[in-house]
Amino acid sequence: YLNHLSKNTRYQITRSEKLYLRNGSIDLIKADSMETALKYFNDIRTLHIERWGDKTRQSGYANPEFTKFHQTLIKHAFLDNKIDIWKLTNQGAILGYFYNFTYKNTIYFYLCGLKQETNGKLKPGLLGHALCIQDYLEKGFDYYDFMGGNERYKASLANQKTHLYKASFQKPILKFKIEQQCRLIKRAIKGPT
Repeated sequence: YLNHLSKNTRYQITRSEKLYLRNGSIDLIKADSMETALKYFNDIRTLHIERWGDKTRQSGYANPEFTKFHQTLIKHAFLDNKIDIWKLTNQGAILGYFYNFTYKNTIYFYLCGLKQETNGKLKPGLLGHALCIQDYLEKGFDYYDFMGGNERYKASLANQKTHLYKASFQKPILKFKIEQQCRLIKRAIKGPT
């Protein structure tokens, strides 16, 4: 997999790996039971909130319904091999977690929780994704889809790009029509962006 990346991305991943290996082994551990998957999902919480914030619009973990939904999803989908959650460690210390969906020989990356490193040369996200992708390739999967978002790491690790389109549908209820008119007025007041 690394041979298909740009020289710069490959360098960042291998440099990060070498620096971590100074501390000891790097292990990518896939949850092998529903109980472990639920534990990993819950362990992501601290790292995710630390990175994104504890407000509802920041980390999904700030919303109890988000947590409840994913716990239920894991309970129903894990045994059907539709959910993968990985833990990345360095000499036993947590570097991060990766939560993926599997469907029709494609991996869909959903979210991760990563240790915030003070040394900018340490890239647990790049390293973890590269290790996950390599493992999936060796198992015969066709795609590792980063889904939505234009984050730099996604462009660096991907070899193709697609567009994500969002659509909203609402019933023709008066409340929604008023809301839509208020949004139009607000946009008109703000002017072009």
